[in-house]
Amino acid sequence: MALWVIPCHAAESASSDFQQMLFRQYDWLMTCRMQVCENYVSLKDSPATKALVVFKASYIQSPAVQLAATATDYEQLWYQNGRCVGSKRQNNLSMIPNSQGAIYFLNAGNDLIATHARETANAAVRLLLDLRLKNSIVAGFVVPDSSFDQVASALSDLNFLPIEKTRYHDGERPSLHLIGYPKGRDQYFLYDDPRQD
Repeated sequence: MALWVIPCHAAESASSDFQQMLFRQYDWLMTCRMQVCENYVSLKDSPATKALVVFKASYIQSPAVQLAATATDYEQLWYQNGRCVGSKRQNNLSMIPNSQGAIYFLNAGNDLIATHARETANAAVRLLLDLRLKNSIVAGFVVPDSSFDQVASALSDLNFLPIEKTRYHDGERPSLHLIGYPKGRDQYFLYDDPRQD
């Protein structure tokens, strides 16, 4: 697939100091880099002509867990109009069960995470579920402060509500801890599907 040949607005580099701090704090760190590809396919009246939002997720384990701390490409997720239209798994997750980590959505140019908050929230939930299946604990999802409100609102659209607004606190429902960088604003969310009673 010639996806990466197409000119894209690439994500800006994140603060390496902040990444190192997260890496020291947890057993593993997953980073998600966003790219927005304009005019991915040029077909008249085709929905494929709209921008394609791509997340590239990779993870690195702490040297205490894995002697050679090298990044492993995990998955690519493709979105259009807020909907996931494709994915490509590159490697399996190899985290130790019950290990804790964080997922860091790198700041993208022109505040693209805020612009594409629906896609960011959906990618966060997908990665959360993948990691839960491997019995890994996601201690936090880190996003730029400038996109915190937009991502929080998009999580509510996916039935992840601020914990104080949820009806159930049984410990079985997926939870998500959203953290803003660099100010450290945070909010806990709990899945609370209003269709279930």
